[in-house]
Amino acid sequence: MRKYYRNSEMEFIGVEDTLAIFDPTTGDTVVLDKSAFEIISLLEQPASIDEIIKQLCKLFDGNADTIKEDVQEFIESMVEQKILLSIEA
Repeated sequence: MRKYYRNSEMEFIGVEDTLAIFDPTTGDTVVLDKSAFEIISLLEQPASIDEIIKQLCKLFDGNADTIKEDVQEFIESMVEQKILLSIEA
């Protein structure tokens, strides 16, 4: 099972309902909305996509089937940008 976690080389700065992520290597900054902020917040410790979805459903009283595709796409995008890293657990 693949688990995802925040890249400790990035700087994560929460401001109200948004999250700014600064990459000191490239100087790039990414700003995320509240939903994305919640997902990133869950990844201080490694977690699988299923574990992330379970937590999000508790937070937002949602349906796992409804959000699964969006969460997977978001995680893949964050991995491509090296904001999130992954391990096989």
